[in-house]
Amino acid sequence: MRSPIIIVGAPRSGTSMMMSAMRHILGYAGHNEAHIFTLLDKLLQTTRDHCRSLSAGFDPTSNVLLFDPNLKIEEDLKQLFKQYLTQFYGDKPWFLKTPNRYAIQALPLMLELFPEARIIYMKRRGIENVLSQSRKFGNGKFSADYCTEWSACMLSFFTKDFSDRSLVIDQLAYIKCPDLLITKLLYFLEIDASAGLKGRLKKYLLGNPVEKTAALTSSYIALEETPWSEEEKATFLTICEGSMNLGGYPISRAQIDNFQADESFLFSGRNRRSVVKAINALTPWNLIPQDVLQPFQLHPNSIMEDKLSIFISLPVPPTGIRFSMLNPKLSGPGVTVRIEEINQRSQVIQLVQEINLRSLEVKQVQLRLVSSQPIVKIQIANEAGSQNYNYKLLEMQLLQSF
Repeated sequence: MRSPIIIVGAPRSGTSMMMSAMRHILGYAGHNEAHIFTLLDKLLQTTRDHCRSLSAGFDPTSNVLLFDPNLKIEEDLKQLFKQYLTQFYGDKPWFLKTPNRYAIQALPLMLELFPEARIIYMKRRGIENVLSQSRKFGNGKFSADYCTEWSACMLSFFTKDFSDRSLVIDQLAYIKCPDLLITKLLYFLEIDASAGLKGRLKKYLLGNPVEKTAALTSSYIALEETPWSEEEKATFLTICEGSMNLGGYPISRAQIDNFQADESFLFSGRNRRSVVKAINALTPWNLIPQDVLQPFQLHPNSIMEDKLSIFISLPVPPTGIRFSMLNPKLSGPGVTVRIEEINQRSQVIQLVQEINLRSLEVKQVQLRLVSSQPIVKIQIANEAGSQNYNYKLLEMQLLQSF
C-alpha cells in the first residue's frame, strides 16, 4: 500500500467521502482533516519574512545568531514536522486530508519531505461546488468567497504538474463509472484487491452519507438556471470562468447539452486541448504526426521487423481507437493489432485487446485504462500468411469520446 496519501481539493468536492473510505474500508490511518502542512508552510514563510525584514539593518560582520550559516532554522523545522508525522502514525499506512487552496499550494513542500507520497485530487464542477458551499456554510446564500476558494484550488493544482504522482477524480465518476473508479484507485494505491474488497468499497462510496448536503446527480445545472441574481452570476463568471475552462467544464445550457463526461474527463483535470506527444520507433513510411488526435495512415507492408510498435502518452488519455483497413483490393490475410497499457517502466499493466483486420474492415477498441499516467502501446504486424505484395493501408484514429 502506498503511503502517505495526500487528499486535496476544494471544500465540498468529495474529499471527506474519499477520506472516510480510505480509513474505514482500506485500513489507512488519518484524521478527518489535517491542516498540518499549511501550518509548516506558514512557519517557513514567517521565518523568511522575519529574516528579510532584519537583514537590511545588519552587515555581514554584525555576528547575529539569526544569520549564522550554521543555524538552519528552515531545514530543522521541516525535519521536525517529518519526524512528528512519521512517529505519530508509526508503521500504519496513513493519509492527510486538507480541503483548501493552501494545502494544494503546500504540495511541493510535502513532496519534498515525503518523495514517496502520492496525491488524490478530488474535483467538482464550479457551479455545483459553490451551491454546495452555500448550503453548507452560508445558509444557502451566495458568496464570492466560495467562488474564489473553488477557483484558487483549481488553479493551484492544475497549473502545476503533479501528473506522475497524482490521481484526479471528478465527483461524477462515483455515478458514471464507480467500478472503473475503484479499479483506478486501488491500482494507484498499489492494493491487490479481491472481488470482496471491491464490492465493499463500491457499496461504501455509493451509500456513505459523509458530509452530503444534496444527493449526487449526473445532471449539471446551467449558470442561467441557478437561483443567483444577475450580479451574482456575473461575479461567478468573473472569478471562475477561467478555471471552468481549465477543467473543461460546460457553463451554459447549450454547452451542457453538447457535453459528454467521458472517462478521460472524469479522471483528468487538463483542458482537452492539451499538447499531445507521440513516441515511436518507425520506418520512414510510418511516421506518426504530432497531432495524433487526427486520423493518420500506416503502411504495414513497410514494417521492417516482425511488428511495428507505437507508444502514445497523452495528458488526457483517449477512450478508444478506431482502425480502418482502407484498400478495397486486399484479399486474404491482413494485419494483427495488439493494444496494451504499460507503465512508465515499460511494464505491461493489462492487455486491452487484440484484433485482426482485413479488406475494408473497421473496428473500434474501447480503452479502459487504469493507470493515472497511462502509456498506450500499439503493436501492428502483418497477419500470418500475408504476402508482402498484398498491399495494405491502415488508418488509425484516437477517440476522445467512445
